[in-house]
Amino acid sequence: MTRLRPARPFPPHGVDTDEFGIVDLGIRLRDALFRRQHVERVVRAALVERLSAAVSALQWDQAALCLQGLLDTWPAAALVDGAREAWTHGPDGPALVVLARVAELTALATGAPKGWPRPGEAWLKRTVGNRLITGVEHRYPGDGAQRLAKVFGVPLVDGPPLGVPKVVTVEAAALPDRIGELARALVNEEIVGVQIRGELPAEPASQLAAFELRVESPAQRAIERLGVYGSQVPDAPQWDEMIGAAPRGRPGPHPRALAEAIRLPGTPQGIAGGTVEATAWLVWDAPHRPLPVTAPAAAVLSMLDGDTGVEAIARALKAPPEPVQRLMDGLVEVGAATAAIAE
Repeated sequence: MTRLRPARPFPPHGVDTDEFGIVDLGIRLRDALFRRQHVERVVRAALVERLSAAVSALQWDQAALCLQGLLDTWPAAALVDGAREAWTHGPDGPALVVLARVAELTALATGAPKGWPRPGEAWLKRTVGNRLITGVEHRYPGDGAQRLAKVFGVPLVDGPPLGVPKVVTVEAAALPDRIGELARALVNEEIVGVQIRGELPAEPASQLAAFELRVESPAQRAIERLGVYGSQVPDAPQWDEMIGAAPRGRPGPHPRALAEAIRLPGTPQGIAGGTVEATAWLVWDAPHRPLPVTAPAAAVLSMLDGDTGVEAIARALKAPPEPVQRLMDGLVEVGAATAAIAE
């Protein structure tokens, strides 16, 4: 006999509890989707297809989002396993930021709404399998336990509280009408923040209401970015702070490649303006920011194997050694190549 725990709020802390007669759907979802292999094989492949489709349809804004998302799959894949492990053991701002970016990439790749994944009924039943479900635990306001109990036709039971500060969810369109009561609840410490569902309208009343929430709650901005669990990490960094430039490589006569050069239809900024132009990008299997480079630089990088020197590369490319050497030096400078220590 088994009890179910809802997937929301997401992503939960903790490890799988199946052996204790509990199936925590949030933990199952977290451990299935937030993995390097899933980002590299599933999300990246889907973003390639969506990028191609958006370019073909002249949907430039969507194409720019897909291109940036595709580039981010390299640092995200490098970070996600460590982030998932860190978050399993408790609140960790950088870890939650990485998981949130992977959720954004997954939604972009699948066409799902923005935010944390919401499993459908088919996934729920497939995950539960043939277990005998005796109840669904309700552990947090708005956790979806009631819906889950209806899906499986079992009673709703009280489970152990999550221990997460109370965050209420409000539809974006309703925010101006409810700002008074929400502000009072924040001042009285009845809640720590508000999760706004849907796109916040640009009209002044909605923007002013959101500003008031951010003034009253130190955690509000993190909650808007990261969901309920943002309340645990109010000082969480931005995604751009999680990745940086690759460290400079070591110069030497026989460098080896540290990065890979891939060809894409432009830059996010250019493609947003409708400019499609084949562009080589350096990507690393590490939390480094992708970098556009020239086609000759990409060609040189593909030949850096730690044994081949400038003369052989120049002959293979039918180019003079001097410009090839400058390209090799440039690749070392940006951390895309390095020489052996012995050199």
